[in-house]
Amino acid sequence: MKQACLRHFPQSDVLIMAAAVADFVPTRQNRRKIHRRPTLRITLRQTPDIIAELAKRKGQRLAIGFSLETQAWIRAAKSKLDRKHLDGIVANLYRSQHIPFGRRKITTAFVNRQGQVVLLKNESKSRIASKLLDWIDRIKTARIGG
Repeated sequence: MKQACLRHFPQSDVLIMAAAVADFVPTRQNRRKIHRRPTLRITLRQTPDIIAELAKRKGQRLAIGFSLETQAWIRAAKSKLDRKHLDGIVANLYRSQHIPFGRRKITTAFVNRQGQVVLLKNESKSRIASKLLDWIDRIKTARIGG
């Protein structure tokens, strides 16, 4: 995924990274089945942060990320937006009573660099996608002074 993003990003106007492939991977891979045992220790390492790497060299392009959090979701999204040099972030809350996966309607928030939050409550994902594209267009227009 990283190589494809690096190859195509220079020809793009906007990067929308909807999900991480995985935040961590095992440091060692087994070629054979790991048989059942009382305990098993697995050591993990961080995967490359593709959006953070691309956002550093975005120039006039926009970089929009996503955040999935279990607590303080808006604050955590704002922190990620700043840390990764993003232009906007889509914040999603994950709790047992609020699971944003599948076809259900969800509550989400768009957060821009100025800290403005657009809260979308109980919306379908297709409606959120449409609003997301409009929101990105407004960010792009504001950046070029239109």
